[in-house]
Amino acid sequence: LPFTELCLQSLLWQSDSRMEIIVVDNNSSDGSANFIKKNYPSVTIIDNQKNLGFGSACNQGISIAKGRYLLMLNPDTLVPENLTQQILDFMHSHPNCGAMGVKMLDGMGTFLPESKRGIPTLFRSFCRFAGLSRLFPRSAFFSGYYLGHLPCDKPNEVEILSGAFMVLDSEVIKQTGIFNESFFMYGEDVDLSYRILLAGYKIMYNPAIIILHFKGESTIKNNQYAKSFFGSMNIFYNLHFRKNKNRFCSLLVKASTNMLATLSIIKNKSQFLFKKLLKPSKLKGDWVWISNNLENKELYVTQNNLSYYFSGKDMGHITTEGVLTRLNKSVYCILSLSYLSPMEALTNLQILSKKGNKCIWIDNRNRWIFMGWSASEQTSVKPLKTN
Repeated sequence: LPFTELCLQSLLWQSDSRMEIIVVDNNSSDGSANFIKKNYPSVTIIDNQKNLGFGSACNQGISIAKGRYLLMLNPDTLVPENLTQQILDFMHSHPNCGAMGVKMLDGMGTFLPESKRGIPTLFRSFCRFAGLSRLFPRSAFFSGYYLGHLPCDKPNEVEILSGAFMVLDSEVIKQTGIFNESFFMYGEDVDLSYRILLAGYKIMYNPAIIILHFKGESTIKNNQYAKSFFGSMNIFYNLHFRKNKNRFCSLLVKASTNMLATLSIIKNKSQFLFKKLLKPSKLKGDWVWISNNLENKELYVTQNNLSYYFSGKDMGHITTEGVLTRLNKSVYCILSLSYLSPMEALTNLQILSKKGNKCIWIDNRNRWIFMGWSASEQTSVKPLKTN
């Protein structure tokens, strides 16, 4: 619920009659569906009684959507308030674009490489999981999984998009078909992207649109995650490449994905135990509230007592420029949607994180605090406690 609410706040920050929001609830257990119905009456909600999987849920939304352009969006995201106009401008200026992705950042403000991907061939997948793509991040040969040779700040044609943020042209989808429901979770975005390419349309990466993706919050990275992820690669291979390969290649692919799944499970368990041992009870350091307008006192809401979460002190409201010029140490920077628009918050995230500051997120209802640093760590979300 916290992530979905934060996402909806960013989507609805700026009223736009051209935007239709459809939330598909896959049998969540935290009351999300009823909460959205009560607090966001403009949002259409499909309340499933069981978890149908990502692709099936997307297809449900697509089946009732009225617009020409369809945005598949994960709930653990925050988007700029002028998103609709940016999408329309780009799609209208690229008539042969069948799907469009954007520049995604994690909680540290770090670029997420899955914003642009290549077709996951066996060699590319091996290079990714063997660490070769990290050793040679700009190599087209070793880093083809994430198209590392393509700059992350320039628009480009790519091969695969992430389902976390994926704009689709409904006229193209009529030709290619919707998400393949053989994939329960993971791989359906790869499969649809590939079918769009095969149909002769371009898949574009547009870094002019920047979003935050609290990566991994839609699912928990456990044993089931690893099995689902690597199992989806087997499905993709069988759908598109098996007919052109012999039985030996098929067995090799299956053995390779099983081995990678096992290694991933071992890695996840080791990291979990290590982080659990080192996890502090409080975050060590002071915190500041980032605001672009220190003169508007009426803007400020009653602050929450964050000493529950930090060992330092509240240093008050300050601008991003003030953090960089007046403070000689790194601090925790509160990016609250009570003081900043989503776009302002995203801009400040990038500036502050480059200087070593960690950013904390608070929604505009002051209900939740989101403490997540990077794609490799699970974001801690807690209810805010008042003074």
